[in-house]
Amino acid sequence: MLNFITRMFIISFLLVGSKAFAPPSKQSNPSYLKQANKYFSEKKFSKAISYYRKYLRGSRRDANTWNRLAVAYYYAGLPVKALSYLKKWEKRSSEKSYNQFYQGLIYLSLNYPDKAKIPLTKAAHFINQYAARSVYELAVLEYQERNTKRVQYWVGLYRQRFPTGTHIQTIMRIERSLADKTFINDLKGNPRPDLDESLFKYSRYSLYPKPHYWFFQTGYDYSMGSQNEPDLKQPTGVKEAAFTAHNLMVYGGIGLGPIYTNGATSWIGYNYKQDWITNDTRYQTFIKSSDDMTDYISYFPFRADLLERTHQLYGDLRYKITDSLYVGAFGQQEFKFIGSEYIPGPEGNKVDQNRAKVSETSLLIPWIGFNYYKNFYTLGYLYLRKVLSEDIPEHSNKTYSFSTTPVMSYGINHRMPFPQQKIEVVAEAFQYEFIYNDYLEDYTRMGLLLSIKYDHNPKISVHGLAGYYQDQYQIPIPRQAGCKFEPVSTHSAREPEQCTRVDTGMIIQTGLSWNYAQFKRLAIKYTYVNNQNATQTEYERTEHNIVATYTMAFPNVDRVMRFVERASDIALTKKDH
Repeated sequence: MLNFITRMFIISFLLVGSKAFAPPSKQSNPSYLKQANKYFSEKKFSKAISYYRKYLRGSRRDANTWNRLAVAYYYAGLPVKALSYLKKWEKRSSEKSYNQFYQGLIYLSLNYPDKAKIPLTKAAHFINQYAARSVYELAVLEYQERNTKRVQYWVGLYRQRFPTGTHIQTIMRIERSLADKTFINDLKGNPRPDLDESLFKYSRYSLYPKPHYWFFQTGYDYSMGSQNEPDLKQPTGVKEAAFTAHNLMVYGGIGLGPIYTNGATSWIGYNYKQDWITNDTRYQTFIKSSDDMTDYISYFPFRADLLERTHQLYGDLRYKITDSLYVGAFGQQEFKFIGSEYIPGPEGNKVDQNRAKVSETSLLIPWIGFNYYKNFYTLGYLYLRKVLSEDIPEHSNKTYSFSTTPVMSYGINHRMPFPQQKIEVVAEAFQYEFIYNDYLEDYTRMGLLLSIKYDHNPKISVHGLAGYYQDQYQIPIPRQAGCKFEPVSTHSAREPEQCTRVDTGMIIQTGLSWNYAQFKRLAIKYTYVNNQNATQTEYERTEHNIVATYTMAFPNVDRVMRFVERASDIALTKKDH
């Protein structure tokens, strides 16, 4: 009996004591909410966000305040983050029309009109100011898409439920437009924030409040494949050789823009790239090296003498001539070096060899573009590129010549967006002239490219590309062994043949990108290139390439990568192996 009483006493003491000594629970401070609402009404969204978060630390289940925090993030230029909060709390919030209305506005800001219609329709079932705004927004959306019956429905609903609403005059204007069978070009929906302007003002990632952008990217690039090499000891005259390449990438850049001056829009930027290049042989050497730490350092596969550093300065200018006609130009100056003065190479290498200049590349792409039916866009351009190779001068080349017999490289690009299907299709045809210091290497490349991008949702996109090209070399090469590189008989002479080289090839690419946060992306891309020659098989080459990247960019990845990829100059040129 005593043991039972003792046990009950101990249990009671523990239960009471645990409550007595437990830390006090966090209590919400109403003054935080009052301050947050005050800053929100004054459009000081950074401060409003700070106070909303302070209040919610003690009132985590206040769904309506979570709604307001989400909208504050939206006006601060963070629509993706705002949308995630709104979707999380939509079922618990008592202000459902408020929640659904702003979900719809955010989808519109992200250019997903079809997705926007779903929450806007839910909000339209209520009878309050957010329902009125939702009905009006749906009427404008359907009007812009020329869905007459749907426009009539929403216009009629607005007149019935909100006859004295804020937008009644515009609703009546839409009705007159439908009756007269005319179209209102300047019709606009509910006011939406300029997300870029908001980001520059309020984001902690912003460097200063004027338009600018920056990015950081790292990743791994792996290539493998095979290429044929001449070998007269073989019955076919060639032998197949496998190759691999590894590249550890570290990129970064900064830019200004868009800058508006006298009808022109411009961007300027600087990119820095580090490519740590190695291959399987160096990996194996490193693995098999001794336990001596000196050997590990000497044979480490990513070494400073294998490092390529690239500096790029570029500018993009475009000018609007009419509502449909544009002209512009993209220019870039690139300097490539090998090695680094800050990162020492293997012992025994000279310092100047570790910082050697590899090449200098100039690029100019003047263009003229025409925008027409449903934002379809056709662009014609010249491709003026010049490479001065320091280490191998014969690899210096250019794609144009202004001599007595002018030579130009050019292409045409046709872009077709289908926003309802969340698809963008791009077709391109081009002809590039590559003129080398060694005239035997001169060739003309003609090709076609077709790419498709599908946005599964605001965060996940997939893309695919297919292309075909033909390389016509300008100067035939005389070969006594024949164009097929057959072994030469030692007992008889043969008159040399004039062998014209014509390569054909195909390129296939597919990729997946995940914008898991507004400023961050994970992506993977696979590329297959197959270069064929029907008669001279020593030029055949097959390559498989996989690139995985992590990117952080401001104000958003899609916008910044557009400039980064253009500055990378992805011309389909021959690789030097």
